[in-house]
Amino acid sequence: MTQLPKDERLHLRVTGEHHDLIEQAATLEGLTLTGFATRHLVDAATRVVEHHRVTQLGREQAETFLRALEAGEAPQGVDRLTRHFGRTSLPVREEP
Repeated sequence: MTQLPKDERLHLRVTGEHHDLIEQAATLEGLTLTGFATRHLVDAATRVVEHHRVTQLGREQAETFLRALEAGEAPQGVDRLTRHFGRTSLPVREEP
């Protein structure tokens, strides 16, 4: 895998206790402090962005939405969104 150049810096201020804890966790995972922080910050940031980008419907909501689409009751702009995202069906997330 090709490594991209790392041109940006991120400075954090943490308590001594937090620093020691993070350093211990990095050591346990065989990572440098920078590697550990980068891995976990990027993972967390990815989850946050996905959470805010994706609209998840429960089964009942998805069925109601799909019935409205099939009945031709789709709000204005759905055709444009369908073309943009390149699909006509929506993934359904099972409710726990």
